[in-house]
Amino acid sequence: MGAQSAPRFHVPAGIAIIGLGLLWGAGFPAIDVVVSELPPLGAAGIRYAVSGCIVLGYARVTTDRLRPQTLRELMGILIVGGFMFGGYQAGLYMGTQHITGAVASVVTTMSPVIAALVAVPILGNPVVSLM
Repeated sequence: MGAQSAPRFHVPAGIAIIGLGLLWGAGFPAIDVVVSELPPLGAAGIRYAVSGCIVLGYARVTTDRLRPQTLRELMGILIVGGFMFGGYQAGLYMGTQHITGAVASVVTTMSPVIAALVAVPILGNPVVSLM
């Protein structure tokens, strides 16, 4: 007989998606409030410093490797960090000075659609086979 594992807690997918949507969506009104009190880039910096500490703590608990080991890994981190957090999030925080959080959330939610519309003319129409 195999070893028995402890019962795991499972959250139904629908509840998890709704919860994530509510949590994620609450960020936009929060950005409106924070940006009215702090400089936008300072507010973004504080948010990502806190998030980074949480992720670093999680990584510390779950793995023994915290630093990139190759130049390729380091370059990937710098590129994603520069564009995703430095550009995209800085633009989001600075933009909320001129638009509401509701508009920002709709624009942000549309980014995968916009990315696809931009990518197809540049990369061509990929043929996806399901078989």
